[in-house]
Amino acid sequence: MTKEQITLSNINHRKAWNYFVSIGIIPKNAKPYTYALHHIDPSWQHNDIERYIQWNIEDLEVMDYGEHTRLHHKGVPKKKYVMSEERKRSISKAKMGHKVDEVTRNKISQTLKGRGPAMDIIQKGAKSAAKANLGKHYYNNGLVCIKAYQCPDGFVPGMLRRVV
Repeated sequence: MTKEQITLSNINHRKAWNYFVSIGIIPKNAKPYTYALHHIDPSWQHNDIERYIQWNIEDLEVMDYGEHTRLHHKGVPKKKYVMSEERKRSISKAKMGHKVDEVTRNKISQTLKGRGPAMDIIQKGAKSAAKANLGKHYYNNGLVCIKAYQCPDGFVPGMLRRVV
C-alpha cells in the first residue's frame, strides 16, 4: 500500500472504531489490545485495496483481540528463527569486548532455560490475560460478534457463523 492509502486506512479505522464505541459494542474505556476490528469480507486477499481501506461497517466484526490473533494464525506453524552467519558475525563484532558480570550472566541463562525472574513476569502476564476473559461470553447482533460479561441490548448469546 502507498503512504496515502495507509493514512486513509488509519483514518477510516478510527472512524469505524468510534462508531462501535458510540453504539456501545466497544466500551469507551476499553484498554488497548482488548478488541479488534476484523474484516469479514476478504477484500484484502482479492487485492481490492480500495474496499479494504474504507473499513465499511458491514464488512467488519468486533472480536476479542486474542481471538482475532488466533484466527489469523490458525494452522500457521510457528517459525523458528534461524540467524544467518552474517548476522551472527555482525552481532559478535558489536559485542566484542562487552563484559557481563556473573549475576547478569546467571539471569540470562535462567531466562533462556525457561526459569528466572523474567519468566515469572511473562507467566504472570499470561495468567492476568486469562483472568481478563474469565466469565465473559460471546454475543452477536447478526452483524457483530463481541465478548462481554452481560448481553448488551439488541444482542443474543452465541458467536456468528462464518460463511467462507
